Amino acid sequence: MENIIGGEGDTEVQITAGRKYHPEFSIVTVRPLAAHPGVDAWVVQLQLNDHKIRWSSRVSANVGLGYRKLTDSKNANFYSYLNY
Repeated sequence: MENIIGGEGDTEVQITAGRKYHPEFSIVTVRPLAAHPGVDAWVVQLQLNDHKIRWSSRVSANVGLGYRKLTDSKNANFYSYLNY
């Protein structure tokens, strides 16, 4: 996945054997849009899921815009997300 979704940020891929061993997956990636190191950052979160609804496989996609700000002590992050 690192070669497919490049750039700075984090990507998580999860693949499981679902009912009757039908594979189910989830891909989540968070990428910075604008960052001010040590202060704050705007990020985009993209997610693609395969899940079951009434025994039928469905694929869904989510897009989120987030803002991360460090506390004054720089020991914690504050996150705010808007998801669609």
